[in-house]
Amino acid sequence: MRFFIITGRRHIGKTTFLLELIEDLKNSFTIGGVLTLGDEKKAFVNLQNGTKCDYYKENDSIKEQIGNYIISEKAIKFAEQAITTAIDSKIIIIDEFGRLEREKKGLYNAIINLVEQIRDKEGTILLMVIQIDVVDKAIKLLNLEPEEIGALKKKHNNKIIRERLLERL
Repeated sequence: MRFFIITGRRHIGKTTFLLELIEDLKNSFTIGGVLTLGDEKKAFVNLQNGTKCDYYKENDSIKEQIGNYIISEKAIKFAEQAITTAIDSKIIIIDEFGRLEREKKGLYNAIINLVEQIRDKEGTILLMVIQIDVVDKAIKLLNLEPEEIGALKKKHNNKIIRERLLERL
């Protein structure tokens, strides 16, 4: 398995970066995993089939709460399923490993299980978005050394990182 990290401060455009990257890759590779749409949309997206699940709907049972985000048990199960079923994809994207996962909550168990299953799987690429303040802890918890860490900063920098990633994938 090859492992890449995308990181950057909040609201720098990590998910937008991933969406553009997926657009570049989708005709050449099978892509699975989970995308996290924050702010206004507040939903998980299963990258294998495009289905979405809101973080929380009225009357859902609450599983996690972090800042202004409330995430239901149903949404966590949806995201875990997206991660679990991504195992046979050429490129597996996990957006994102954040403060919850740092505390071994949220999607932590599904991510760890996936990593253990694909650790020695030749040809598989794992691309993770990891919050900038969590990168060192995530690398330690995952027990993985990334081939590259792309730190998003400015728009032009993001383009350079995307082009470099596309060359390496």
